[in-house]
Amino acid sequence: MVALHTNVYILTLTSLNDTFLEKNLAIPFAPDSLKLGRPAGSKVLPKKDNGFFDSRVLSRNHASFQVDPASGKICITDLGSSNGTFINGDKIVEPHEVKIGDQIDLGFDIEMTQNHKKISAVVENIQLRPLTSQRELIFTSHPSRGVNGAQMDELAFDNALF
Repeated sequence: MVALHTNVYILTLTSLNDTFLEKNLAIPFAPDSLKLGRPAGSKVLPKKDNGFFDSRVLSRNHASFQVDPASGKICITDLGSSNGTFINGDKIVEPHEVKIGDQIDLGFDIEMTQNHKKISAVVENIQLRPLTSQRELIFTSHPSRGVNGAQMDELAFDNALF
């Protein structure tokens, strides 16, 4: 049976170097995670609600966010990226808690052209928001598993909160 959560954490990132527009990211509970990196191919584009960025200094699987279900803390983990993940100027080598006001740098500047700059952001806000429907509960429980509509309906029925 799938562990369902009745809340979702929304993390707001604001760019410090004009490399992206503000992002509002739904952070999943462990063991799931939200990957950060550059898109692989042209079918997936960076958007305000995903972890993709248009920067060649990022690895495709650069870092990830996840919520620790026991503590409710949001952590970022470097996924073995080539150019590193930094919190407040310090390179991280193990999962690190993320707080409002923290500066997150993904990679480092190689050239000053737009797509060769690091991603530099501040954690502007972290918001705990209640999920409003069973469908939203199922979807946010599986953000990286590609659950399709039929599977979501089946899971919603199997895990209905009566």
